[in-house]
Amino acid sequence: MKMQNGRTKNIIITIVIAAVLLCVILLAVLPTVPRAHGSYRLTVFFTGDLHGQVDNLPYYYTIIQQARHDGENVLLLDCGDLSYGGPGQEKGGVPEAWMLAGMKYDAMVLGNNEFKCTENTAQACDKQIKRLSENTGCPLLCANIKKDGQYLDGVQPYIIKNVNGLRIAVVGLTTDEIDNKETRNKTKENPVAVLENIQQQISGNADITVVLSHCEEEQNRSMRDVSAVIAGHIHEPTYTPQQGYNGIPIVRAGGKDRGHLGKLVLELKETENGWETEKYDFTLCSIEGVIPNKKIMKIYAGLPKN
Repeated sequence: MKMQNGRTKNIIITIVIAAVLLCVILLAVLPTVPRAHGSYRLTVFFTGDLHGQVDNLPYYYTIIQQARHDGENVLLLDCGDLSYGGPGQEKGGVPEAWMLAGMKYDAMVLGNNEFKCTENTAQACDKQIKRLSENTGCPLLCANIKKDGQYLDGVQPYIIKNVNGLRIAVVGLTTDEIDNKETRNKTKENPVAVLENIQQQISGNADITVVLSHCEEEQNRSMRDVSAVIAGHIHEPTYTPQQGYNGIPIVRAGGKDRGHLGKLVLELKETENGWETEKYDFTLCSIEGVIPNKKIMKIYAGLPKN
């Protein structure tokens, strides 16, 4: 019996040693993403307040793919209100979400209209948001609207995405000025105060922070210590960036029939105090002469139409 126990012990030790050696080998050969140093150029493409009007997305995708092909450091975001008022409303935005998945969005923030559903009940709204999160192909963000003290099912407060060596925190914030049956079971916290708490949580884990906002204008202007506020909720686009606290750029792509593909380019420089914005440039992309992407056109062709 003692001999058998000894053999078992030796086998276990051998397995443990082999596992440790395998981990060492994998760490040595697996590629790692180098940290960015010196200077960095980030291109943020974004849409918002589509409200079911997704017919231009195949054109947008052509522009985005060209930037990716050219080696730009690209982040692709949506500012919420994806489907309400459009043909996909009855299906909770799922058809429009397929477009986002096909285009490989990095994140979408919940808009106030994601908290509306045809059944007009809080429980149905919760299920609708969960279903939406399962179809967008990207994280749904909302840090300041909770249920029973927890983030909503299928929703997270922020992401930290490593884009070619730069760790970018994207924090999702939604207006707290929502009052309907669908939100009666939820707590709506002040987005500016929540942002301050989130920044403490992510300190040291991200190089820059970008806010993906579906908030009120005054709230956007009060957000501090971020590189940019990518904003929705208001359908009028910003033809030139608005200035937030300490010169933070606040940009909107507009919505519905005034919607565009927004493009914000941040020129960043590494300093003793971390990464800082040296300059930025904002444009509303034109689709004149752009050939729509066939893959996204195929998805669009299968969507319900008005």
